[in-house]
Amino acid sequence: MEITNHFRQRYPFLSDEDMLLMVNRARPVKLKKGEVFAQMGTTSKRAGVLLSGTMRYYHIREDGTDVTVFFRYENTFVAPLEPIFLNEPSKYVIEALEPCFILCFEYDEFEELMQSNVRLMRAFGKTLAEALALMLDRVNSLITEKPEDRYKRFLKERAFLINRIPQKYIASFLGITPVSLSRLRARMSKG
Repeated sequence: MEITNHFRQRYPFLSDEDMLLMVNRARPVKLKKGEVFAQMGTTSKRAGVLLSGTMRYYHIREDGTDVTVFFRYENTFVAPLEPIFLNEPSKYVIEALEPCFILCFEYDEFEELMQSNVRLMRAFGKTLAEALALMLDRVNSLITEKPEDRYKRFLKERAFLINRIPQKYIASFLGITPVSLSRLRARMSKG
């Protein structure tokens, strides 16, 4: 089973019984391109492992423009973080950029499992640490790197996403306009 392999790779300390507990509580969810997994301003605590597809987290500003904050792809954790970790409404929309298959959990149910299982608590702690590291990396990147450096790093770390994500979302993620991204790409191809 694909999901068992996912858990085994990410959390080698989990037993077969632990994995069975999680898989039995999980619900498969399929999203079409453009469908929303979590809406901004809601308190849904649905979380999951993205088994196939790509998604983007974005924030809608008061003027109606949206800003891409994260991309998620195969074998990554997907969840509206504020409802789960802060008990506050989500600040982001999580949207499928292509057809997605997610193994979903209701966080409250998973929390019950963790109460009696230290290995599941450890797995959650690892996932939480990864989410925090992702956020810190994102903030540091926006503060300390120039757009060209952010783009080079995106190419180095996530080149497999280039043809799967519209350029306007990559530009938004980098904090630049699509026109600026086109110029940047042209400059880099000449150099």
